[in-house]
Amino acid sequence: MVELPSGTVTFLFTDVEGSTRLLKQLRDRYGEVLAQHRRILRAAFEEHGGQEIDTQGDAFFVAFRRATDAALAATAAQRALAEHPWPDGVECRVRMGLHTGEPSLGDEGYHGLGVHRAARIMAAGHGGQILLSQATCSVLEDDELPGIRVRDLGQHRLKDLDRPEHIYQLDIEGLPVEFPPLRTAEAPTAYTGHEAELEKAARAVVWRARLRTRRWLAAATAGSLVAGGLIAVLVLVLGSSGTAHALSHVDANALGLINPKTNRIADQVPVGATPSHLAVGEGAVWVTNADDDNVSRIDPAKRDVVQTISVGSEPSGIAVGDGAVWVANSLDGTVSRIDPGTNTVVQLIPVGNGPVGIVYATGSVWVANTGDDTITRIDADSGKPTKTLPIAATDLAFGAGTLWASERTANRVARIDPATGSIVTTIPVGNGPLGVAFGSGAAWAANSLDGTASRIDPATNSVSAVVQTGDGPTDVAVGARGVWVSNQFGGTLARIDPRANQVTRRISVGNRPQGVAISGGNVLVSVRQSGAGHRGGTLTMRTNRRTDFIDTAVAYDSTSWTILRMTGDGLVAFNQASGLQGTQLVPDLAVSLPTPTDGGKTYSFRLRAKIRYSSGEPVRASDFRTTLERDFDVNFPVPYYYDGIVGTARCEKTRKRCDLSQGIVADDASRTVTFHLTAPDAEFLYKLALPFAYVVPAGTPPKVTGTRPLPGTGPYVIARYEPKQLLRLVRNRYFHEWSKAAQPDGYPDEIVFEIGGTPDQAVNEVIRGKADVFSTAQSQTPPSESQLASLTTRYASQVHTNPQPATIALFLNTRLPPFNSLDVRRALNYAADRAAAVQAVGGPDVAQTTCQILPPSYPGYRPYCPYTAGASAQGSWRAPDLERARALIARSGTRGMTITFWSWSDLGGLGPYAVKLLKSLGYRASLKARAGAGYFPVVGDSRTRAQIGVTEWISDYPAASGFFNAILTCGSFLPNNPGNANDAEFCDPRIDRQTEQALSEQATNPDAARGLWERIDRQTVDEAPWVPLVNPRVVDVLSKRVGNYQYSPAGLGMLIDQLWVQ
Repeated sequence: MVELPSGTVTFLFTDVEGSTRLLKQLRDRYGEVLAQHRRILRAAFEEHGGQEIDTQGDAFFVAFRRATDAALAATAAQRALAEHPWPDGVECRVRMGLHTGEPSLGDEGYHGLGVHRAARIMAAGHGGQILLSQATCSVLEDDELPGIRVRDLGQHRLKDLDRPEHIYQLDIEGLPVEFPPLRTAEAPTAYTGHEAELEKAARAVVWRARLRTRRWLAAATAGSLVAGGLIAVLVLVLGSSGTAHALSHVDANALGLINPKTNRIADQVPVGATPSHLAVGEGAVWVTNADDDNVSRIDPAKRDVVQTISVGSEPSGIAVGDGAVWVANSLDGTVSRIDPGTNTVVQLIPVGNGPVGIVYATGSVWVANTGDDTITRIDADSGKPTKTLPIAATDLAFGAGTLWASERTANRVARIDPATGSIVTTIPVGNGPLGVAFGSGAAWAANSLDGTASRIDPATNSVSAVVQTGDGPTDVAVGARGVWVSNQFGGTLARIDPRANQVTRRISVGNRPQGVAISGGNVLVSVRQSGAGHRGGTLTMRTNRRTDFIDTAVAYDSTSWTILRMTGDGLVAFNQASGLQGTQLVPDLAVSLPTPTDGGKTYSFRLRAKIRYSSGEPVRASDFRTTLERDFDVNFPVPYYYDGIVGTARCEKTRKRCDLSQGIVADDASRTVTFHLTAPDAEFLYKLALPFAYVVPAGTPPKVTGTRPLPGTGPYVIARYEPKQLLRLVRNRYFHEWSKAAQPDGYPDEIVFEIGGTPDQAVNEVIRGKADVFSTAQSQTPPSESQLASLTTRYASQVHTNPQPATIALFLNTRLPPFNSLDVRRALNYAADRAAAVQAVGGPDVAQTTCQILPPSYPGYRPYCPYTAGASAQGSWRAPDLERARALIARSGTRGMTITFWSWSDLGGLGPYAVKLLKSLGYRASLKARAGAGYFPVVGDSRTRAQIGVTEWISDYPAASGFFNAILTCGSFLPNNPGNANDAEFCDPRIDRQTEQALSEQATNPDAARGLWERIDRQTVDEAPWVPLVNPRVVDVLSKRVGNYQYSPAGLGMLIDQLWVQ
């Protein structure tokens, strides 16, 4: 065993800032960056006599015999990190903290409050910053350190320490010295006045090592230290903020502990942002934090977070089994396997799209992929997927020898034989079942849309009881003392007595409960923000992208649709929730989602009662017919979506008033609307969720409205609209909340869109607090790279980035030379430096590389990249293959030809990029630029004879067909027409036949359709009508007074009216 320094020791703690963001940007290259970071830091530590006590993930704990050596090591490390050429233009920014003291040294390593103080000093800093305690600074005063200056930052309260700490900063010559305010507490901690008890607790702390992580280590684990291992002991000594008495509520972003003996909230543990699911096992409670992309590990005895582990994008379901913790990452189609011994992700397993539910059973891990409507079976030993089941599961449980899968859209629970993977039977339950659990001799399903829980008898495979639980039941857990259901909209936890099948108690948690689990007889519930007490104020959004129209019949722009979603409603809507829940259809003005009849050609709805327009008029069933008739009278682009309704063919041919009375049958008295289609359309409900189908009163003139808004049913009305300048929303006084899922009431009293200026100006206004929100989703161009770099380093807590379901590519005109040659089209795909394309559109904060048409997490998406140097097991792009590209060009005989590249101003950086790419292959390339909305009608018109140019596509709803039908099929090519969206003029009858088959299968056999869309995507990539380059990412910037951020990937992004202003 290595002898540890004793006596006066200086501790150095380090941690990578924004490691989750780096993991998202770099994906499988993150491990390379982490390894380089470790080599740099270890070299600096060793050079200056540091002794590595432990490393966990991206954190180090190092001891030095002299404070000067520690300061020099930290300085050398920061210089080396700054000079290192990191891949893909990212930065690895490390925060560091030093404290000098005389810690106790026992057989098992260092212990004492000084160790904890050093960790807390580090945690207060930012990437690139070195912080010192008063004790360390006092020692350094006697030494002259060249190129280093000590700066006094004043006194600050550190988390969980009773007295303010005087903190200093090392300013290093040639490196940044200005940083955001320290991350410190602003009020006395709960332990002020308990110094004696703190000291006693500190003496009791022993930082234990895990021999499996370092062969000689017998000291502290830095990860546990940084996460607050000491605090766990303090909580045991002092209680948790006075929680010897019951709490009145559970704070947002916390885990609540309910004592089932008293039905009271006994304690709470703060976790990460937007906690979701829970699991218990391996001596811990595990919580997924969706918006932080990490997992909190909680010691159930100490009731405190002892480790935070970065995982994939938006973690959701979590399970424990076979000595591992398994996490479903809903936005990147993976499962993270965590070793609870090292608290690190040891395996990243690709599964289906949108994994949410997960359970361990019979030696396997089972994952419900909500984006694919499949279940993936993973062998728990190898971590390899072994089987995919065509079952549309949302959540999973195991009991009575079988799997139980809730099927939200089908309103049923499937019972599955784990040995064969086949469905034993399906049991109809309530509407929108989400959480499912097994216990007390039954399976239980939480029916999210009708406020009930269904009890299923495994002997009869039928529902034996239905229990009213509350508003928005989400998850369910079963323990010895009852069945517990979280009601997210009601803010309660319902306790069901399984003997009587009745709710015996509803416990208010004060915020929004999510996941539920049982641990040691106690009930655990994860709790999110509810918004209670945050209603009011004015929210100001800055954008440089103007609305095209405020008329639902013709508006076809992301900004316009964002606004109209807050002012109107259709029969159905996308769930107004963050994450993959936001892609789910829910009933809006309709009472429920219908099951199509007549072979998929008839959809019948019943309206909710007592809904009024903002004009005060009541909504009538017949209004839905007249709304679509008006849409056809106004004409564009409605026919594309609704031409399957009986009678629309005549409406398209004549300019006279449209009559859809045969295709849309309405009965005002019974509040019913029935749609009759000419053929089955599996995507019809998606189309009814678009703004074109938002209801307006009968008699609304069939002409496009200008600046005067149409009456609507949403929580807001447009009070003022000045095109290109301003749009102001105020509350609709006739609105009442009928569904939190479809149309929740907004928080701000007013929402103001200020239009104009540059993205950098808008961001500066938000950062300075003169505006509240900026989003690249409502901007023509992203902020500058320097502005983005400043945001992600100095204002990280105010910035959110999320994948956008869109693809940016170069279109290749398959009917014009040289791109009528498949060799040439493939050569460009091989030669394209997609990392350079990421930089050309704004950098890794706003884009990620792709080789495919479909964006990640879309139905039918499977990672695939045949155009890369070096094989990738994950199907991802690694580097351009110029050698192969040039060989294909040589074989084509087209080298030296003249090519004109069409550049679009909104993605202007891709123009020079593409010209350079073409010249590298031997072509004589030139650039022709076109600005704004005039670009696509020009390049789309075949008379322009555009050879190659930029294209960007986002589907109007989350269906794979949206990326092929309108832009990459034979029928989508409209010759001599500015409205043509098939810029590549691509036509492959073989792929078209598969597209038609996929659309047909989608209505009756969605599992077969998904496989077809996957094949279509790959075959289209192989035919190379495009050079797919990047999938954009949305960057949202919030002022400090804004809270409750939520992002929906359904297309509209940030839920603006769900933000609150403080």
